[in-house]
Amino acid sequence: MIASPRKPERAPGDVWYQEPLVWLIILFPLSAVLGGAITVYLALRSDDGLVVDDYYKYGLQINKVLDREQTARDYGLKAIVTEEAGTLRLRLRAAPGFTMPDALRLEFLHPTRRGFDQTATVKKTAPGLFEGPAPELIPGNWHVQIGVAEWRLLEYYPVF
Repeated sequence: MIASPRKPERAPGDVWYQEPLVWLIILFPLSAVLGGAITVYLALRSDDGLVVDDYYKYGLQINKVLDREQTARDYGLKAIVTEEAGTLRLRLRAAPGFTMPDALRLEFLHPTRRGFDQTATVKKTAPGLFEGPAPELIPGNWHVQIGVAEWRLLEYYPVF
């Protein structure tokens, strides 16, 4: 009779978790589960402030916004905004016959982060010149919306 080869007996210290190949096999599915959990956490934690809740109504109002911009072009409005020692100065030029308002609202709109948007009001101090307190803005480039109910200008400025 031929003796069958005997399997080597395992030493008492040899257990599955001491094998490196087992950990290599476990590593890939575990990393996928961990990456998925991190992705879900980030998705739930972050705010995607770019989506308008009621986009249909917002879309209907876009024509009114475009009409306000066209009105500003018809008046020939041009604005220059500067800041000196915490005071905003706005110089507004317009076509002859345009009646300057007593006050203007300035909205400083951050290009990517809606939470940093600021609003300021400037009052007329001389013909075509408006002044008011400057809001605190983080460094960067800003869209500045200037206007009243009938018209609006949208300008682009680096922070002052």
